Amino acid sequence: MAKHADKILKAKGLIQTDKPIQLALDTIRDMRDGSSWYYMGYYTWGSNTRTRCDRSKKYLGYKVDAPTLFETVEGDFMVEKVRLEKL
Repeated sequence: MAKHADKILKAKGLIQTDKPIQLALDTIRDMRDGSSWYYMGYYTWGSNTRTRCDRSKKYLGYKVDAPTLFETVEGDFMVEKVRLEKL
């Protein structure tokens, strides 16, 4: 995800390089943006979850019809860019 995000942000001119960098744990913790949960930064920046809907497909007939995360992340970044520009 970091590599995908870096490519988008570099293409939009929002960052200088498209190579992810490693951050110290203290830096990550400080990026929690005022959260009352002390360790929020660790979970926010260090989480990696993959899910599949095998059971819902098998038992409920669920069909995926929404765009993937990778298809929507560019729009999410641009929305956040606009929000930050207003601050």
